[in-house]
Amino acid sequence: MTPTLLGRWQMRLLLLPTVGLLVTLPLAIGLKSWAYLIMLLYIGILGGLGDICAQQLQKLRWDGDWPGLLQLAGAAIEAIVLSLVLLTDRLPGISLKAMPLQWLLLQYLLMSLAIFLATPSLLRVLFPHSRFRGGQWL
Repeated sequence: MTPTLLGRWQMRLLLLPTVGLLVTLPLAIGLKSWAYLIMLLYIGILGGLGDICAQQLQKLRWDGDWPGLLQLAGAAIEAIVLSLVLLTDRLPGISLKAMPLQWLLLQYLLMSLAIFLATPSLLRVLFPHSRFRGGQWL
C-alpha cells in the first residue's frame, strides 16, 4: 500500500490518541508529569508536518512505495527534530525540567514501535479496505 497524505494524517489521528496514549499514559502517571501527554500533542503536530515531507520523498522513489525500514528511518528523524525542539525549551507547557530528554526519547521509541507494529496488523483488521484507498479509512 502506498499511503496518500490524507491517509497518513488519518492513521496518525487514529493511532496517536489510541496506541500512543496507551504507551504514554503509564509514563505520565509513573513520572507524575502531564508533559508527556502534552508532548503527544506536539508529536502529532510536528509529525503531521513531517508527513508532508515524507510524502514528497516517497514520490521520488521509483516504485512510489515506502518500505518499513524507511518508516523507521522517518521515525528516527522525527525523534531528532523533537529532541532539538525540546532542547530549545520554548514549547508551551513543557520544560526540560518537567520532561528530561532521555524520557522523551523513551516515550517516542516505545510509542513509535507500538504504532509501527499496530499499523500492519491492527489497522488491517479494523479497516481492510483502506489499503485500496491509499491508507484512507474515511
